[in-house]
Amino acid sequence: MYGVYQMDELPGRMKILLVFIVFSILVMFVDGLMFDNYNSRPSMAMMHMEMKPVITPDPVPPSQEEYLENYGLTPTVPSDPDTPMVPDIVYDNGVPIKLYRIVASNVVHEIRPGVKVSMIAFNGRIPAPTIRVTEGDHVRVLLFNNATDPHTIHWHGIENITSESDGVPDVGQEWVLPGESFTYEFIADPAGTRMYHCHVEAPHHMTMGMYGALIVDPKGADGTADLASGSVMGAADKDSTFLFSEFDTSHPHVPLPGEMMPMGPDGSLPWLLSSPKFAMPFDPNLNEFLVNGKSFPATPIYDVKEGQVVRWRLINLGLTTHSIHIHGHHFTVTHRDGFALPAPFEVDTLSVEPGERYDVWFKADNPGVWMIHDHAGMSAMANGYDPAGVMWVIRYEGVNTDILDAFLERAAVYERNIRHQDDDHGLQTPTSTVGGGMEMGGMAMGGGAH
Repeated sequence: MYGVYQMDELPGRMKILLVFIVFSILVMFVDGLMFDNYNSRPSMAMMHMEMKPVITPDPVPPSQEEYLENYGLTPTVPSDPDTPMVPDIVYDNGVPIKLYRIVASNVVHEIRPGVKVSMIAFNGRIPAPTIRVTEGDHVRVLLFNNATDPHTIHWHGIENITSESDGVPDVGQEWVLPGESFTYEFIADPAGTRMYHCHVEAPHHMTMGMYGALIVDPKGADGTADLASGSVMGAADKDSTFLFSEFDTSHPHVPLPGEMMPMGPDGSLPWLLSSPKFAMPFDPNLNEFLVNGKSFPATPIYDVKEGQVVRWRLINLGLTTHSIHIHGHHFTVTHRDGFALPAPFEVDTLSVEPGERYDVWFKADNPGVWMIHDHAGMSAMANGYDPAGVMWVIRYEGVNTDILDAFLERAAVYERNIRHQDDDHGLQTPTSTVGGGMEMGGMAMGGGAH
């Protein structure tokens, strides 16, 4: 027929192009079949196929209001990183094992007065309860996933562990889907200030609260924990932990697939015959900066007595650097990432990069009321607008606190009447718009309440 080439009549370059197209189609077809089989569990999680509980029947995530209303979220309970979990002691062939149970669940967390956001917690606390063990302990952790996303736990800094218990999905273990559980086991080694966190969508889930401190005390000659090891001041009278993180109140923190990365086919048909689902990756606009899950003025006052030796463990589980400045004192830095430094050094400001841990010491020898805050920038300390962020106060026993009390009252009034004039700080509650501004009671545009 006129205008139609027989294969042997086609020009050489066109033959090559046609062969390449046919070959590419076959490769994509076969790859689609293999993808469906090999990645069935990630596909279930990412595409919401057979998930428990079923969140939505389509790839459109629920609104923040629907999320808070429909999933029975409960408020977080107060978290105290200085009070570790108490394990059960079980025996395996006569070997004592410290057994911990951790439950992942969706929660509503109050960052500071009136600022309530949807987060994900281990055992209902942000940060998660501290796990404190002694070097050489056999540790077993049962993770129960009662949340709406898949999760794992990574034991950051632990080396005496198998890849199956390391908590990295698709590398050493499969994702722990909603309604499922997983058992982790490791030997507590090496000693030092460690941490644990979810490793599924790690940056997102860590900002949503899935992190905690893991402290491995060095073993002394008598087999018990040597609490003075590495110190230049002897044993600490107070040993406290501070975990730094951030949050984006303007982001719709909803279950998958709201944070779904581009991941393969929609259904059981091969890739070429299916419509892949896509969603935007996690790209936060961090506007709340937290210490131990709270933003000033919700951070607890730190009480000391004159003469006490204080040890702080500074752990950065956030996405930004936090430069911690102490007033009226200086830090003696003895450990970085859990390891003793060859030579301790002294500073009054210490930059803690994401993932880093520092052990610092100071002598409570300057009575008064003193501020500790993030010196990395006004956004990290004051959230750009509010008297909030990574800030807390040291208060000596017996000192006059009238000025501090008056300031905290002014801060409470500010939070109540003026907060969130910008569109980046919307309260995430069932009755407010995500990322939207607040009605400012007692105020009128162009003038403040008097």
